[in-house]
Amino acid sequence: MAKSVLSSDSLPKAGRVNEVCREWLVHEDGALAYRLQDEEIKEHYTGNKVRNAQVREDLPRARVEQQLEELRYHSLVQQQEERDAMVARQVALNLEREERVKERELQERMRLQLRLDDEAAQVEAELEMQRRLQEEKDQELARQLQEEEERSVDANDGPMDDQLILDQKLAMEAQDAELARMLQDKERAKARRARERARQKKLERQQQQQQQLEGQTELERPQRPDKLDLKVSYDRKSRNPPQFPDPEEIQVLEDPEDNREAPNVATIIDPTYGGHRSTTSSSSSNTVSPSYVLPTPPQELMEDAPCYMPIQGQRRMQAQSRSLSHEEKHKRRVKDGCKHQ
Repeated sequence: MAKSVLSSDSLPKAGRVNEVCREWLVHEDGALAYRLQDEEIKEHYTGNKVRNAQVREDLPRARVEQQLEELRYHSLVQQQEERDAMVARQVALNLEREERVKERELQERMRLQLRLDDEAAQVEAELEMQRRLQEEKDQELARQLQEEEERSVDANDGPMDDQLILDQKLAMEAQDAELARMLQDKERAKARRARERARQKKLERQQQQQQQLEGQTELERPQRPDKLDLKVSYDRKSRNPPQFPDPEEIQVLEDPEDNREAPNVATIIDPTYGGHRSTTSSSSSNTVSPSYVLPTPPQELMEDAPCYMPIQGQRRMQAQSRSLSHEEKHKRRVKDGCKHQ
């Protein structure tokens, strides 16, 4: 059998070794290429199987993670909403408390203003009552003086004493000065109360403007202010709010002359007051007449309001008419005496 196998047909021909080597190398290269291709195909298929298995495993896990992430997000949003609602409730409570405090303060101010108005009305009523009583007293005194003058003229049937007329004029001037002082004090008190009310209203308006500005800054201010916000708020606080003139404020103009003399009411009412004063000083050595001291208000009150000038009443006109009638009677009597002589 070996001889049959190793026959001349199966053995290569002599002299062809190199050709056989080349054919063997080609055969080995084909086998290597087939083996590499087979390995590549197997690796590709196995990689696809591994990737598909990994995708099948990762997809449910990714869904679970996504659901967990959504749950965490919803819980965080709910917590943030609860915190915002709590802060909003606190802010609303603070605003309601501030509103109640403001209403209470406003009611207290209104009660105080009403009390002040009632007191001012009561004071004005008392002053009016005093003025009426003083006028009644003056009228009664004038009537008594007139009756006494008529009785003295009828009894003595002679000229009236000039000194008595001067004393009566002085008494009336003193009463007029007292009445003018009372009215002037009343006007000063009224002006002072008006100034106080205007000042209180101005302070209230400034406080309201300041509170409104503070409320606006608090609303516009973030939760955590930075340096720029702090600088802006400091500039707003340092800047003065706009001030508008108060239409109800009473302004008093200061007199450039510091030493200003108070005018005498008697000299304004009666121009002959200086002459009467000189005659009374000359005749004071012979007769004793009642003296009246005119009260002089302090300098700070004199600078607040001008002096009040009362209008000449009926008493002065009656005194003047009485003096004229006595002079006419005296002249007629002198003429009648001359005719009889």
